[in-house]
Amino acid sequence: MADATTLTVQGDGSVQTKTYALTTADPNGSAIMMPEWSDKTFSVTGTWGGATCVLEGSNDGVTYQTLRDPQGVVLSFTANGIKQVLESPLYVKPTLSVVGSGATLTAILLVRRPNPMRT
Repeated sequence: MADATTLTVQGDGSVQTKTYALTTADPNGSAIMMPEWSDKTFSVTGTWGGATCVLEGSNDGVTYQTLRDPQGVVLSFTANGIKQVLESPLYVKPTLSVVGSGATLTAILLVRRPNPMRT
């Protein structure tokens, strides 16, 4: 299972990226708890090899559903792309729903939590 690498983008900690390396051999990202991060943007780039990457969410950590963008379209990529995330479940993880052949993808979830103290 691919673990997320965290990078703090904003000095006050209110903006971070969670980066995953997903491959045909390692198609599942580890779930992370994200309830306080209300604003999310998901991007995927790399060598696809016929793979399909989705962003999934769950409130129980067991049953996952593919999340959607603000227009209600599921977050499913077969080529490089970036989309905003509509839902804000307790757990979030990227997964290759179709692993393809020789896929090597970088999935990045940019998250922002409200911070009324930001100047």
